Amino acid sequence: MQKNTAGGLLPIDYTSVWLVSLLPFVFVFDYKGEEGGAMIQYLMAAAGVGLSVAVVFKLFARLSADVVAFIAFTAFVLILGVLSALMGHVPAGRILRVAFPYYIFLLSVIVGSLVALSPHLMRRLLQSLLVAGVVSSIFRFYYATGVQGVLISDARYQILSPALAFLLAYVMSAVSFTYRFPWRALLLALSIAFLIALSVTRVFLLVIALSGAVVLYTWFKLGLNNRLHASHVKWRMPILYIALGGAFGGFLLATVVRPDLISVWLSRIFEARSDVDGMDITYITRIAESRGIWDVITSSPLFFVFGRGFGATYGWSDMYAEHIRRVSLGMLQEFDGNWVASHIPFVYGLFFAGIFGFLWSIYVYWRPISLYFRLLGVLSRVADPLWLRDITCIFFTIIIFAIQSLTANPFGDRMATQILGLCIGLGLSLQSRMRNPKTQPLLANLMKVSSDRKFQK
Repeated sequence: MQKNTAGGLLPIDYTSVWLVSLLPFVFVFDYKGEEGGAMIQYLMAAAGVGLSVAVVFKLFARLSADVVAFIAFTAFVLILGVLSALMGHVPAGRILRVAFPYYIFLLSVIVGSLVALSPHLMRRLLQSLLVAGVVSSIFRFYYATGVQGVLISDARYQILSPALAFLLAYVMSAVSFTYRFPWRALLLALSIAFLIALSVTRVFLLVIALSGAVVLYTWFKLGLNNRLHASHVKWRMPILYIALGGAFGGFLLATVVRPDLISVWLSRIFEARSDVDGMDITYITRIAESRGIWDVITSSPLFFVFGRGFGATYGWSDMYAEHIRRVSLGMLQEFDGNWVASHIPFVYGLFFAGIFGFLWSIYVYWRPISLYFRLLGVLSRVADPLWLRDITCIFFTIIIFAIQSLTANPFGDRMATQILGLCIGLGLSLQSRMRNPKTQPLLANLMKVSSDRKFQK
């Protein structure tokens, strides 16, 4: 076990490199399995926990107060969710299935915060996340179309990998900070556009718009005339145009695979509405689910304060049954009761841990994102484009997950929670040390000229 003083940087060793490199691949072949879970998924779960614990013991060090506070708050809420479920006599199997991704998230935050103590391990982890994300994207598309038999005309979220948030963040950070032509980012831009176009997933329009605004804000905040950034600022606009061209090429490729794609997109944007009052049908389903949870939570003051626990049953509000009946009879079963994590994490936080869970689900995103905007002043003094790319990629990933959480719950997927937890742990630990006067000189040397070129490729 390596010891480390507060604020110090961990030395590198190859056991740690292998552990960190393997960790992101644990859930690349994960999928929505049988009702009780398939054996391969139990093996993935055991491997995920085992590798995470091994990294924690290998890199154990004193963490900053900000990271410890985040971990403690998360642990408190998750324990409360389990205790509330046990008090409500929720079956143990259901508690485990729903709570497990949340605990993977907690472990990943701890791992990420420790890996951030070694700049080389951090870069290796990000490289592994990139490769794992590509593998996961290929597997999810194959599994949905080749194994589950989902037709391209019916494909939606089934063909999308939970790693898409990280891949999109990588493209944005690579376009923003580069010193050479980013072939990987451009190929990813084409592939991401292809998958999003085929899935006809409208939330990504919002994701790209809002995260793009954050990228532009980052450019202006760091200074367009910053002499430290001159080497990559001159590349930024040409590469941006090429990336947009690659994304457009991905969309055109998707129209070749599915000729009616443009009409389907137009229909999803303008015509997917209830004929009762004209509201968007996806919006109605989220409101029906949230209102059903609200009715359960407000039925007792104890439920509102402490929640119902992981795996407890809730149903959609009957107020919206007529809206949904006219669009999809299949969704009517949701009114009878459900126990999996709901679509909106903030609402489900209120459900499983009461007001504490609701505040925590907001804090999960608010804390690292607010710290990122405070960190921009420090980043303006960073010269190394690889550091800038890696750090912004971490925070762009968190921001993209936060936007997706308006309609989809990342805590319903094991790989998504692992990626989110790792990035939050990395982000919290990095910002603490970059703003710490004791460690700024150590990091400054690394940020000017990285010392090990082997880990930069």
